[in-house]
Amino acid sequence: ESLKEEAKKEGFNEGLEKLNEHILKLDKTIKVLEAKYEKKILPIALKAAKKIVANELKTHPDVIVDIIRGALKPVSQHLKVKIFVNKQDLDILEKERERIKEILELTQIFSLEERNDIEPGGCIIETEKGIINAQLDNQFRAIEAAFKAFEQKN
Repeated sequence: ESLKEEAKKEGFNEGLEKLNEHILKLDKTIKVLEAKYEKKILPIALKAAKKIVANELKTHPDVIVDIIRGALKPVSQHLKVKIFVNKQDLDILEKERERIKEILELTQIFSLEERNDIEPGGCIIETEKGIINAQLDNQFRAIEAAFKAFEQKN
């Protein structure tokens, strides 16, 4: 009887060991697949995000006001702010000029100007302290770089 129990226990332990080995192999396989597909998913996700933003700008052109307001936050304390935008965004922004200026707490000189080399939905902000390229492609490149840096850390 004792021999039977011993054999049963040994068989159980061997089975448990095999199960643990299979779990470890499965875990490694999952990690390999995650790494493989993460690299493929990021470009697809960014492309989809670009299309969503472009579509949002077409269907709701006033979204540009929120984009510009967000881009202005880092320069809210600057004295001179010049914003260059695409021609199609300029009319909307001119109508919302006061709402945009609300962000600029200390700004004394403020202007909105058209530039042909700027894509719709983006802007270039020029202040007495420097230039911020807030064009959408530039912002997407920054997001992509952040994801890649995060990916390398993990």
